[in-house]
Amino acid sequence: MTTPINSRTKVSSPFIQSVLVTAFSSLIFTPLLYAADAHEHGVATLDAVVEGKLLDIMIITPAANVVGFEHLPETDVQKAEVLQAINRLKRGDEIIQLPNAALCSLKEVEVEQSLLESPHQTEHEHEHEHEHEHEAEHEAEHEAEHEAEHEGEHEGEHADIRVHYQFSCAKPERLSGFTLGLFDQFPMVELVRYQMVGQAGQKGGTLSSATDEISIRE
Repeated sequence: MTTPINSRTKVSSPFIQSVLVTAFSSLIFTPLLYAADAHEHGVATLDAVVEGKLLDIMIITPAANVVGFEHLPETDVQKAEVLQAINRLKRGDEIIQLPNAALCSLKEVEVEQSLLESPHQTEHEHEHEHEHEHEAEHEAEHEAEHEAEHEGEHEGEHADIRVHYQFSCAKPERLSGFTLGLFDQFPMVELVRYQMVGQAGQKGGTLSSATDEISIRE
């Protein structure tokens, strides 16, 4: 497999919204598979669509499964842990292990997360604070900062990470299935509920470290 052409980290992704809304619109989610709470520690979901030479996969997991916490990073160490997790998720060839015979290459990786702000957002907020630092009393500023921090922590208590992978396979007829390497990379992921649409129709089930393979042809 080759190195991905595009690898981006986003808080919101128009690409995912446009491509996956179309690709995954054919999925009729089974109530038994998705009856559990959408946010469940130790559990992730995977949706896959095979169409022609393309394989699109969306993984959604609580941030706690990959970094161990869901609040905004409070230290440089925690920021580094988030960055490390994002970089590991971007290695799609390790997360989604495809048969060599299919000659697949990773074309697109997108990660949606809310634990780290973009440099633009951080700079804007800093300028905003500097602009108003002399317009309010110190006590009012302190109270506002405290409330903002509290609100940020509250919102970060339930943070999900979404990852989209797109593979292109030169020999899709050899694409018999794939192995999910998520369990090896992130041991806190214990169970993955999946649904897939392909030439054989729609199917779903659960994966674990002991049963980590999905068949596409069956």
